[in-house]
Amino acid sequence: MAVPSRSDRLERFAPLAGTVAVVFFVIPFLLFEVAGDPPGDDATGEEILAYLRDDRASILIGLWMFFLGLVFYAPGGIWTAWG
Repeated sequence: MAVPSRSDRLERFAPLAGTVAVVFFVIPFLLFEVAGDPPGDDATGEEILAYLRDDRASILIGLWMFFLGLVFYAPGGIWTAWG
């Protein structure tokens, strides 16, 4: 009976990692939509700063979730390429 190699065991998780990555890429965009209306093109610097201060939590959560998506995306691609 052959013992599966480490790459074989990790390769099983590549599709799951890709799915999780897509979820973490989509949710931040939904958060940004819920966060509020971004200032328009003719907004002053004060209006832009007020928007960023008011929606700081949503923006930071969205950025962290996007980063987590990258963390899950990279290994999935590496496992697939090395497989």
